[in-house]
Amino acid sequence: MENKNIFYFSPSEQDEKWGLSCTGAGHAKYEPGEPYPSLVHSRKYLVEVWERGRVLDEFQLIYIHEGKGHLRFMNGDKESGEALHGGTLFLVLPGVWHTYSPSSETGWEEYWVGFKGEWANHLFENGIIGGRRVVHKNLVLGRIHSEFKNLISYLNLQPQLPQSELRQRLIQLLELMNDSGESKGGKHQGLLESVRSSMEKEFRSNRSIEEYFNDGKNLTGHQCISYSHFRTLFKQRFQLSPGQFLEQLRWSEAKKLLHLGQKSIKEIAAELGFENPYYFSRFFKKHQGVSPKHFFG
Repeated sequence: MENKNIFYFSPSEQDEKWGLSCTGAGHAKYEPGEPYPSLVHSRKYLVEVWERGRVLDEFQLIYIHEGKGHLRFMNGDKESGEALHGGTLFLVLPGVWHTYSPSSETGWEEYWVGFKGEWANHLFENGIIGGRRVVHKNLVLGRIHSEFKNLISYLNLQPQLPQSELRQRLIQLLELMNDSGESKGGKHQGLLESVRSSMEKEFRSNRSIEEYFNDGKNLTGHQCISYSHFRTLFKQRFQLSPGQFLEQLRWSEAKKLLHLGQKSIKEIAAELGFENPYYFSRFFKKHQGVSPKHFFG
C-alpha cells in the first residue's frame, strides 16, 4: 500500500537470549480523513474497534513526524490523555491499555518499532529508557527522524535484517529517546551533529575524518576545539569514535549493495571510495568475518 511500510520479525531463541529483540517496525503516512489504522497490520496488533484500545505484550516506540492526533492510556488506575503533534515521541508499554490516532483534519506521518526482552524490561524499570514517562518532547528530533528513516530504507531493501543489526539501531533510538540533546556534547552539540550528518551524506567519498571535522568547525563556528577533544565528545555522544562511525556506514552500505547483486565487487569498492578491491575485501572481512566473494556462501 502506498506510503505504508510494515515489517514483522520472529526472533529466534538465540536472539532472545540477548534480552532485547525487535518484533516489528513500520512507517505510514495517513491523509486527512483516512481510516486508521491500516488493515495491512498483523491481526495481533489490531482490535475490532480501535477507539476501545488494546494491550500489547511488548514495548513500542512511536514517533509522529508530521500532523496531529491524540493518545489515551492507563496511568495506574486512571486514564490519561496527551495531544500528539509533529515532533512527538511516545512509548507504549507492555500490559498497559492504550489507543492513539491522528486527527481527521490533519492526518499524520508515523514511524514505529516494537521490541521486548529482559534487558528492555530492565532498562524501563530502572528509568534508563523513558524515565518512567510515556510521552517525550524536546528531544534530538532531527536525529530520531533520521534513524527511523534509515531503518525503514534498509528494511525496504532487506526486509529480514539480522537481529544483531536491528538491535544496534534500536539501541540508538532508545538512547535518543532519553537524550535532551544537551546531556552529551554541551555547547559543541551543533558541531557533533554537523559532522555526523556530513558523514552520513558523503561516506562514499574518500574523505578523512579530519576533513569532516574541519568542515564542521567552519560551518558551525566552533573553532576553539581540538580534534582529540572532539573525538572524545563524539564517542560519548554516539558510542562510536568518528572513525568507527564512518566504517560502520561504509560496511552497512557494502552489505546492502552486495545483497542487491547489481554491481561487481570492483564497482562497489570504487563506489565506496576504496583505492582497489583488495583494500575493500580486507575491510569487509574485518567487519563481517568473510570476504565479499564468500558473503553469500
